[in-house]
Amino acid sequence: MLIDNLIKSFNVFSDEETQKIQKYFVPITFETHSFLVEKGKVSDKIFFITEGLIREFSFSDVDVDLDLEEKTTTHWILSENEWIYQVESYILEKPSESYIQALSKVKAYYLLKNDLAVLLHEIPRLSLVMLGIYERYLLQLEHRNAFHRIKSAKKRIEVFEKMQPNIQNRVKGKFLASYLNISPQQLSRIRSERANKV
Repeated sequence: MLIDNLIKSFNVFSDEETQKIQKYFVPITFETHSFLVEKGKVSDKIFFITEGLIREFSFSDVDVDLDLEEKTTTHWILSENEWIYQVESYILEKPSESYIQALSKVKAYYLLKNDLAVLLHEIPRLSLVMLGIYERYLLQLEHRNAFHRIKSAKKRIEVFEKMQPNIQNRVKGKFLASYLNISPQQLSRIRSERANKV
């Protein structure tokens, strides 16, 4: 079982602890465009993505006549072997201000916050693993913030392709453009210009 391999990969748990942890992870599948987390609902799960693409997004406060998808701001695009949860909602146990959506069919495991609390009490060394997951999230946040400070749209595309090479050709242009903070037309034009130079 994949989750068994994941838990063993941390190299800190006995076989008995691994089995105990494994029992709390629940397999789940999401169809394309369905939601892992919805705005207004409390995010009480941590997801581990084993297959597929997801994005976290919110709607922009714009009154102009735009397509519904163009009114969104994409905060994250993630794929396999990533952990995802709506951080503010999860930690503060308040309704989420954003959505987490499947961009393709997604296979994942989730761990309920309450179950994690039980496991941390029974297996204290699990806290070291969770600390590593939280640290990875903070690094991703730091990289994302630095990424969005890049003024050139062309440079942002180049950096994104280097940071997430397994994603760029799997994401629809409108979602990628939203993450890059440019218009779909701008993304298409930059890609065309680059293709013509090859």
